[in-house]
Amino acid sequence: MLRENYPALRYGAFERVMVQNEWMIFARYTNEEAVLVFINIAHSEQRMFCDWRGRHFEEMLPPCSYKVIKM
Repeated sequence: MLRENYPALRYGAFERVMVQNEWMIFARYTNEEAVLVFINIAHSEQRMFCDWRGRHFEEMLPPCSYKVIKM
């Protein structure tokens, strides 16, 4: 269902934005759409941050969760 809602997740180019020990942020984008995907694999809440395409992003994610931000 998630990939059906965001064509960029199916067809877009991949860019690793930020990788830490227990979390990562990556981007997928096409000419029409871009998404940032935050993934927390830690068993604790994590503050995640990055700068991408001239913008700063900061999110608090609960343990073992993800968040997709459409640009």
